[in-house]
Amino acid sequence: MTGRLQPIRDPNVAEANRSGYLDVSGIAEILGDPDRSFFYRGCVYERKKDYKKAIADLTQAILLKPQWAEAYRLRGWAYEQVGEHGKTIADLTQAIQLEPQMAAAYSDRAYSYLEAGNYDRALADSDKAIQIAPTFAGAYDNRGDAYFHKGEAAQALADFDMALKLDPKLVYAYIDRSKVYRKNGQYDLALEDGKRAVELRPDLAEAYYGRAQTYSGQGNQGLVIADCTEAIRLKPGYVLALNDRANAYVSKGELDKAIADFKEVLRLQPNEPHAEQNLAHAEAMAAQHKDGP
Repeated sequence: MTGRLQPIRDPNVAEANRSGYLDVSGIAEILGDPDRSFFYRGCVYERKKDYKKAIADLTQAILLKPQWAEAYRLRGWAYEQVGEHGKTIADLTQAIQLEPQMAAAYSDRAYSYLEAGNYDRALADSDKAIQIAPTFAGAYDNRGDAYFHKGEAAQALADFDMALKLDPKLVYAYIDRSKVYRKNGQYDLALEDGKRAVELRPDLAEAYYGRAQTYSGQGNQGLVIADCTEAIRLKPGYVLALNDRANAYVSKGELDKAIADFKEVLRLQPNEPHAEQNLAHAEAMAAQHKDGP
């Protein structure tokens, strides 16, 4: 999973993103709110996925307004994107302490717990978000994901269905629901969700990767390679897609390509489980083919 920030409902944020200004004085002049200019520029940087600059500006915003819960929430999200899980949790917890009814902060923290594999806490935070905001689609999606990882597929499916009933364009709910369908062997339904996710977000690497997993379950290695290739184009260094593409290449006997992908996986994540074993297996197969029967 990547990228599920709950939207910031502030018209000045939308205006800052629309203008794209990166000059604090320019933002202050346009919005007429100089005390909040660092926050708004931080929002622009977050949208541009320049998370380190977003963190710097949001830190400045917090120094100017230490009780600003939304600034803590957005900085927590930026920390999540750069792998600072502890700081993510700290900022989101601070946001909740400042605004105990901020459902989005609970939902964002649930997502961070999901990424860290702490499914019980993710479930608790999702429950709280839903209690505060019963029509919050993203919270149902997060809770469904927590149930899925805890092995409770029926409850997960119910939550994904509810998320999509509340927001039929919630792309991550389609991606997540397809996992339940694959687990249940319902590949036709999984593929429908995968195709819908790609239709909604053709710029989202995770949408293509999710559909690739369904194609893999159907044994269509050519389409696995095509979707993983697109996912990697959209998100260079996408280890999961590289690994699955490599396995698909092995299945098709394209061993040189598989070896190249496995080597890239090891370069990006030297401690990736089974990567060395997979590479050695592919290299042994290639050597055997070269030597002949």
